[in-house]
Amino acid sequence: MTNSYIRTTLWAIGAVSMLAVMGTADVAVAGDRFKGQTLKVGTWGGKWGGFQKDIIVPKIEAEGGTVQFVHASTQDNIAKLAAARGRDVPIDVMEILDAIMPTFTKENLLQKIDLSQVPNTKYLKDGFYDEWKVATWIVQEGICFNRDKFKEMGLPAPKTYKDLGHSKLEGLVVIPDITSGGGIANFAGIVYAAGGDVKNIQPGLNLLREINALKYWKRAGEAINMLQTGDVAAALIYSGHCARTRKSGAPVDAVMPMMANGKKGVMKNGWIGIVKGTKVPELATFYVNQFINYDFQSTWAPAMGVIPSNQEALKAFLADEVSQEMFVPLEENQQIDYNKADIPDWTDRWTRTAGKSN
Repeated sequence: MTNSYIRTTLWAIGAVSMLAVMGTADVAVAGDRFKGQTLKVGTWGGKWGGFQKDIIVPKIEAEGGTVQFVHASTQDNIAKLAAARGRDVPIDVMEILDAIMPTFTKENLLQKIDLSQVPNTKYLKDGFYDEWKVATWIVQEGICFNRDKFKEMGLPAPKTYKDLGHSKLEGLVVIPDITSGGGIANFAGIVYAAGGDVKNIQPGLNLLREINALKYWKRAGEAINMLQTGDVAAALIYSGHCARTRKSGAPVDAVMPMMANGKKGVMKNGWIGIVKGTKVPELATFYVNQFINYDFQSTWAPAMGVIPSNQEALKAFLADEVSQEMFVPLEENQQIDYNKADIPDWTDRWTRTAGKSN
């Protein structure tokens, strides 16, 4: 019996035990606690929302409640909230990108969470929750590159965004559109790598021009597909997507590009909050607690390639060798204070620059 087998067996036993202990604390006895109540959840579609439907929704249905999903980006869902001012809210609980969170605060769109009803916060790191929001996932934005293509072109593995501006890579790099899920964070990385910051984005715009991108993707699936088919040599996507691409058989590696201040890559947070004016606050709070529960996070996060906020689920996540290889300690990532950023200005200037460079 090998040491590897023993370690794997012990880990599996521990994971099952942990799930059993945590599960008993989170699943209420079947009844009518939420009888007649409907919760509207603002989230992304596809498998992302599918896991929520398969794992969280049955717990609500067991208590007599129902769930409706509003599948859209944070930007689109915030527009729905704005349009419904003065009427019943179209969303009760919502996933929010960190870059958009300042808008929710400024527009007073969230209500306080009763954290006494969210016991799973004990599995989160300090700073990963407060009375307005709870962190649900983390990703590390960087470069995913095809090592075979780089070798064929005689290029070393990229270490910075500037390396993607090499003449041999013209038309072989894809970058997220700033309006996509990864757009703002990746552009922030380019800005910080070029020596700028949230108040001075011009260095990043200059560097963006140097990278003659083939296209600016709207959905990560586009970038993943082009990496898999070999149509591009590199893409700016988060490391979890790169890990999924590697597992599909593509010869790709993830790199956390160097920032001017010595940081590596960009950390992006996902949050969940309760919309102000919801008529089902208790049910919304229950959903928040289940989103950071071990059973959901340990299943959903690896499948989506995101880092779970639940620290016990993180241990299971890092048991995967590819995920572990592409993971960088969070303290090494560049963190962005979007409260100091003028995102509409970023979007306008990025759009004008990207349009000229294409």
